Amino acid sequence: MLKGDKLIFTKSGNIYRDKVGPLPAADEVISNEPVKMSISIGNTVEDNGNRFASYVSTADSSRQVRMSLSNIMKQQCVSRASHNIHAYRFKSSDGITRGVRGRR
Repeated sequence: MLKGDKLIFTKSGNIYRDKVGPLPAADEVISNEPVKMSISIGNTVEDNGNRFASYVSTADSSRQVRMSLSNIMKQQCVSRASHNIHAYRFKSSDGITRGVRGRR
């Protein structure tokens, strides 16, 4: 049975928690250099025992969106979450939104 970030064996009641460091971004694996992107952390809201956190990063291309998502997923509290949802949108220089995409 899973409870948060713990795997509990029901017969014995033993708890198994895997301590794995953050996974590297694909670009880091390929080029062996860290990807530097600015990520801002928003407020955390707790409701009914659930915690909701927001992260934001500026991206100018689909590639930068993927890199930003990879860097955000390296955050320990994000990588351990049971439901991660992301969304992004592109705007032209005149401020018009060209498309919105999200995935759960």
